[in-house]
Amino acid sequence: MESAIFGLLYFPYKAKLAEQQINEVNEYIASPPDYKETFEECQYQYATLGIAAWELAGKLRKHVNLPQRSSIINGDWNPISSMESRKSEIELQRRSKRTNILPIMTPTTPQC
Repeated sequence: MESAIFGLLYFPYKAKLAEQQINEVNEYIASPPDYKETFEECQYQYATLGIAAWELAGKLRKHVNLPQRSSIINGDWNPISSMESRKSEIELQRRSKRTNILPIMTPTTPQC
């Protein structure tokens, strides 16, 4: 139960950190005309928060003996699955970008 209480108290802080990260991307990384980096960061941060909120709600429901809820809405849409999928896509894109950049930045030994 302690982890659920801690998670509940820590969640607003996580939301504030997500907001700060989005603002930093918007200010220092994103560029016109469409600011796609900001949009992607919003998707990533809010998916992360949504997944964390779902997990926290499950822990709290279990602690107070409430039935677990299905993540499927209106019979066919699963927002948790959608958030997990989008978060994974963004992480994969970011890893790919880092992998493509690293070889270029590798220092070389000067030839004498």
